[in-house]
Amino acid sequence: MENQSLKLQRGLEFRKGNMKTRYAYRNKIEYADDLARDRLGANAVYMDMIIKQLIALEYTGLIETVKKKPIGKPVYAVLNHSRWIAHCDYCGSAAAVNPAGGFFCLTCLNLKNNNRSRPVVFPENYKEIETELIKREFPRNRNWLIGEPIENLIIENIELASKGACHE
Repeated sequence: MENQSLKLQRGLEFRKGNMKTRYAYRNKIEYADDLARDRLGANAVYMDMIIKQLIALEYTGLIETVKKKPIGKPVYAVLNHSRWIAHCDYCGSAAAVNPAGGFFCLTCLNLKNNNRSRPVVFPENYKEIETELIKREFPRNRNWLIGEPIENLIIENIELASKGACHE
C-alpha cells in the first residue's frame, strides 16, 4: 500500500504538469469558450458549461430561459490574468465571457434580470488590447480595466520588459 506522502507528491506532480495547458496558463488571451473546451472537450462552448452546471444545481427549469437572447443592463468585459471576464453588479461574482455571448452569473442566477443572460460589452479596441497584453510573459500580468488607455499598456510593457517579464 502506497504511503500518504507519496500519494500527495504524485497528486502535486499531476496538477503541476497540467497547469501549463489549463485555462489562463497558455500563451494566449482566454475567452469563456476556451474554459468550456478545457473542461468539457474540444467542441464545447460556454453555454454547454452553464447548462451542465444548472443541471448539477438542479435548476433545469432555467435552461430554456438562459438560452434566450441576452437582455437587460449590460455587463462590461475586463481582462484579468489573461482571461476576459465580467463582474456581476448584482452579487459581486464574476464569470468568463465571449465577445458575442451573454453573461450568466451562476452565483445569483441573474435573479434581478428574471434569470435571463445579460449583454456583454467589450471595448471596441479589444484586439489591440490583447495584442499588447500577450507580450507579457506571465498571465498574472495580463490585466486591463474599463477605460484604461492602450498607451498605459504600452508603457507598462516597456517597464516589464526592463525587468525581463515581457516577450518583446
